[in-house]
Amino acid sequence: MEDKEEGMDATRYSYGTNGGPGGNGGNGGRGGDGGRGGDGGQIVINASQYDSDLLMLIDEYQINGGKGGVGGNGGMGGRGGPGGAGGSSYSWTTTSRDSQGNTRTHFHSNPGGCRGPNGSSGCNGSNGNRGYNGNDGKFQIFITDENQMYQQRYELKVHKAGRVQSDDGIIEPGEILYVPYIEFQNVGQMKTPMYQRLDFSLQSNSRVFFNDQKDTIPYEKQIDPQGFAQIKNLKFHITPQLLASVDKPFEDTAIVDYRSTVTRVNKQFKLVTKHTDKYQVRYPVQISRVIIAPSVKQGEEAPIVIGLKNISNKQIGLNSNFKSRLLRVFLKYESGVKDVKFKFKDQQHNKFEDDMEKFDFDKFIDVDLPVSVIEPQQEIYFSGTLQFSNPDTAPYSKINLKFDLDLGHIDSMDKEFQTIQTNTCSLQLTETYQYNPNALFLLVINSETNKECIDNWKKFAGQIGTTASVWNVANYGGFLFSHPSQQYDTRH
Repeated sequence: MEDKEEGMDATRYSYGTNGGPGGNGGNGGRGGDGGRGGDGGQIVINASQYDSDLLMLIDEYQINGGKGGVGGNGGMGGRGGPGGAGGSSYSWTTTSRDSQGNTRTHFHSNPGGCRGPNGSSGCNGSNGNRGYNGNDGKFQIFITDENQMYQQRYELKVHKAGRVQSDDGIIEPGEILYVPYIEFQNVGQMKTPMYQRLDFSLQSNSRVFFNDQKDTIPYEKQIDPQGFAQIKNLKFHITPQLLASVDKPFEDTAIVDYRSTVTRVNKQFKLVTKHTDKYQVRYPVQISRVIIAPSVKQGEEAPIVIGLKNISNKQIGLNSNFKSRLLRVFLKYESGVKDVKFKFKDQQHNKFEDDMEKFDFDKFIDVDLPVSVIEPQQEIYFSGTLQFSNPDTAPYSKINLKFDLDLGHIDSMDKEFQTIQTNTCSLQLTETYQYNPNALFLLVINSETNKECIDNWKKFAGQIGTTASVWNVANYGGFLFSHPSQQYDTRH
């Protein structure tokens, strides 16, 4: 840092001068370089062919060299020196005598200089370089009875697997299936163990069951490096579906999760476990639609349509030329009014008579609609009518119904039913709109409005000295908020 220069003091005849600038700070020093990382270790595993399965116990190892150290930070630059002091001011007095002989004293001064500016700070030093990484070590396997060194053990992966196929094109719950073939590749540098076999299997999950005791496929041969091994017909089960799907067809996903295990050490190949295949699980037939009028007036019949669709590539039904299988739609009474007449017919206009002796509501035995056969990809329909049969049934009463789709159980197709899908629906008994010029309220309802709610509103209207008319949008398809009254007579 340079010496600072002070200013000259003022005199009687001159001002003081400013101080000189301070000296600049020195630059910071360069940071030191980081140290070199340590070298990775040298690992050598000695094993015989008989014990080569023990190499599966070595999952991971680290032989990477250490990273070089971080370089040091450069030193900070020195602070600039303060500016030189300005010269001092100078003061003096003089005297004079006036015309009357009085002496007067006069004060005088010259200002001093200002302090000089500070010097600039020095620059920071540059950072040191990162140190060099250490050299990677080595991992080697020495097979003693081969007198051979390897850099990596054996390792299997799934090279490809055949797609699982069901005989009707639909994979359904409870079905027994086979993976037609699985091809494994040894992507390691060694042969697989000579004295310990490999087991090929699947991992069970919520939708796939694999019987390890019965269906595991053993493999006794060695697989050369980059070589292949193939197994065929690996058996598994799709787990049963115990509950019926409600208001929609059943659908799920089965994940086929492959496994390959070295026996004795019971260790799995990680690359094999990463390979999975997904399959859609459904039933071959489903309720495709249920259409019913939401409400009906007394004395009228409400139309109803039930659609069934065969989504498989084979016939379904007791008369199927593929497999004889039970199939029916079962209409059940759930709750509400019981005085209802049912009339149904199928696509061939075969009628299902409404013999009321069959409708034992207390035992929930209602209408059985059997299906003899449905062709592949065909959709069939049952159509009919429902009618409230008792003229004394109160308006806005409801009947709640359920359609069960029953299919022959996969393990006893022609003997035992299983409910696979259920769809619910309801029908409300409504009344026609009656124009009442004295009504101050108009209740706008739909088929979901219950009788208790309507009765309470009518009761409220009566308590304030008026009445309420009722408009059911389910009857008329909607509600027009305004219309030219001269063109319409709402009394009819």
